Amino acid sequence: MKLALLIAGPQANEPAMYNDLVAMTQALLSYGMSADQVLSLHGRLDRNLVLAFLTAAHRHIVGWTEGSLLIHVSSHGFFTG
Repeated sequence: MKLALLIAGPQANEPAMYNDLVAMTQALLSYGMSADQVLSLHGRLDRNLVLAFLTAAHRHIVGWTEGSLLIHVSSHGFFTG
């Protein structure tokens, strides 16, 4: 079993993170992964949206006894607090 989680969190009008997501998707598909093994989240992200995405991914892997999970994040970092 394999699953890839791709997350891109660009700032407004910034294509770089989306381009990263597209390039990673193409690479994983050419590597032999199927489209249903690559889950993507892109756009204006917040905590609730990312947690919902991770919860959905959890449902895919909850019964696994072995497999590979790739998480790729392309974003700017920030800290509030």
